[in-house]
Amino acid sequence: MLKLLKDESYREQPFIANYKARGSQGQVFRSATYYIKNSSSELVGMMCINIDVTHMEVAAEWIQNILQGGSTLPPVPLIPQQEVVEKQTEEYLQGNVDDLLQHMIDSVLGKINVPAERLSSKEKIELVKVLNEQGVFLLKGGVSQVAKSLVISEPTVYRYLQKIK
Repeated sequence: MLKLLKDESYREQPFIANYKARGSQGQVFRSATYYIKNSSSELVGMMCINIDVTHMEVAAEWIQNILQGGSTLPPVPLIPQQEVVEKQTEEYLQGNVDDLLQHMIDSVLGKINVPAERLSSKEKIELVKVLNEQGVFLLKGGVSQVAKSLVISEPTVYRYLQKIK
């Protein structure tokens, strides 16, 4: 949703529907988001609907195996072992903003195999750029949490943001 707010795609469409989201426990959701706009067409809110389809995906895989004539039935786990990768918008649902921020930061930092304190200034600027594109700084506490994770000061994060603009 942060990416949609940042690129303002909500201006051209009234909603997005049938996209995949993931919960913090690995659940799979089918989601829809409806934009709430005022009389000037400015976004004032969003209504998000998330339906847990984890067990339905497991059941669909089980039924598909039967229909294809599988000789043995697969075990029915509570959460699917293998996920089908879909080319759709995907969202990660979190319980609170701090968890969401940390998840976003960790996912970006997880793509590099170097501890944050050993990164060069250029590398940290690039990470701030990626996090900015994801909308991390739209959330309250984003600057301080990024600063803490990259082992830099908050003024340094603001300086990096000025450099990338």
